[in-house]
Amino acid sequence: MKLYTKFMTLCAVLIAMTAQAQFTHPLLFEVTAPSNISGSYPFGSQTSTGWGITALPSASVTGQVVWAYDITPDSLNCDTIVNNYTGKIVMIRRGACEFGLKVLQAQRSGAVGCIICNNNGGSDVINMGGGANGPLVNIPAIMLSSQNCALLNTTLANGDSLSATFRKPFISEALGFYAYETPKHHIQPLEGMSVDITNASTTNATNIVTTLRITDPSGAVTVLTENLAALDVDTTKTVTFTSTYTPVDTGTYTMSFKSSLSTDSISTNFRIGSNMFALDRNLNPAWVGITDAGFATAGYYFEFGNTYIAGPNGGAATFGTFSLQNDSIYLGKQFQVRLYELPAGINLNTATIDSLDLVGINVYTISAADTAGEFSIVTVPILDINDILIDTISMTPGAQYLLTVRYSGDSTIPQSPRFNQAGSDPLISLGTVVVTDNTYWGGFSGNPHPMIRLTTREYTPTGITNTLLETANFRVFPNPAKDVLNVDLSLQETAENATVTLFDINGRIIEQLNYSNLKQQTIQFNTGNLTAGFYFVRVKTEKGVQTKEFVKK
Repeated sequence: MKLYTKFMTLCAVLIAMTAQAQFTHPLLFEVTAPSNISGSYPFGSQTSTGWGITALPSASVTGQVVWAYDITPDSLNCDTIVNNYTGKIVMIRRGACEFGLKVLQAQRSGAVGCIICNNNGGSDVINMGGGANGPLVNIPAIMLSSQNCALLNTTLANGDSLSATFRKPFISEALGFYAYETPKHHIQPLEGMSVDITNASTTNATNIVTTLRITDPSGAVTVLTENLAALDVDTTKTVTFTSTYTPVDTGTYTMSFKSSLSTDSISTNFRIGSNMFALDRNLNPAWVGITDAGFATAGYYFEFGNTYIAGPNGGAATFGTFSLQNDSIYLGKQFQVRLYELPAGINLNTATIDSLDLVGINVYTISAADTAGEFSIVTVPILDINDILIDTISMTPGAQYLLTVRYSGDSTIPQSPRFNQAGSDPLISLGTVVVTDNTYWGGFSGNPHPMIRLTTREYTPTGITNTLLETANFRVFPNPAKDVLNVDLSLQETAENATVTLFDINGRIIEQLNYSNLKQQTIQFNTGNLTAGFYFVRVKTEKGVQTKEFVKK
């Protein structure tokens, strides 16, 4: 089962994001001179509604780039700007006041565009809220990373002229692969490869040829083409390639998308590896999470993960890997690694994470070593939820799996966990999922992909042959439970023999009941003597097995 999506669900409580939102059309920020630093730069944009512009007033906004200073004098621009910057694109430092105020000050000085320079080191950017003054802003504003602003500043310090432009690209939003890295034994044809073509010129266009060049690890090139009959001025169409492409060898594949409308192109790449699924690119990691206020609203609960599609031969899931920003406040706290299988035909418009089949789980306690250094990478065996003593999960051929990391805390630690992410590729598969106050299919706006990776094996281990019962066959309540847990069974067919087992996160059986000729019945477990934490109820019949989780409070 494949789930393709051309949209990403927006999650309003995101702290750190890495791509533009706000604009109703694609947007590029390009340095046009000097030539040694010219090119397109990644940015964060005006993300919240109600501030800034949602579309460029013309095909492009171009100007000389200079630092802006206020009366302090300072390039923070929280006070009135006294200089005239008419026609200029101004650079302003992040900090001390709201983004909307900074940009409004630049706008009042005559600037046609604004660059906010991040005060966090490295390649990080965030999307920016407007604050109280945001609705008054009518010029484009972006955030560049600290390292890219340093590059621009060096050019200005050398006395060189610096110019840039905001413009609509002719090509954008290329979708080429299911995951950045896929194990060789899970290779499958890439279907639904696509790219958006925009006519950013001043005349209608006809007979547009869109090309995709795929270069494999050996250097061999495959060329796919699609024809678009016509495209009006300032309109965008998605071109989907009808041909498929199947990788063969391990290594890096490069994809280059281009159209006959212009010289604009998009290049991206993906990897075929030995035994790991990953969405992140493992380069320049930054952290991503939800605001502390959003964390509190969600009951101090946060679950974050990536989806992966099993290959045509299936296989076995063995380990989950995740990476946290090293914060000592979580020392000794438990994080759950959870593997879900998405049911065939699931409707993401109505589904929540509770609609998925939980098939694997483990718990990891943050140690002192995990809070040392810049960030930690943790690898945990995944235990079969239906047989907790088995540390591999049989993967259904072609099924989609969601590997998440869950944290459930309380107000004693009001800060949201910060997961490391690296890369924000649009994908032709579902990609990232966020669970807070709701289930956000597609994850955060801007596609940041967490470093949550799934290790697999090529073969299906002997002995893992469980068939899953329908999830609707039983429910547990109340959840959380205090003194009593009810297990309401409503099997589709009468089970000649059925076993209902209550066990803990370590696989220790607390109580086990056996039944004959069972179809509909409500069973009660006494949970009053259990310590607080996570527990499971497993129902097993000759038709299959299913496990549900509950919390003892």
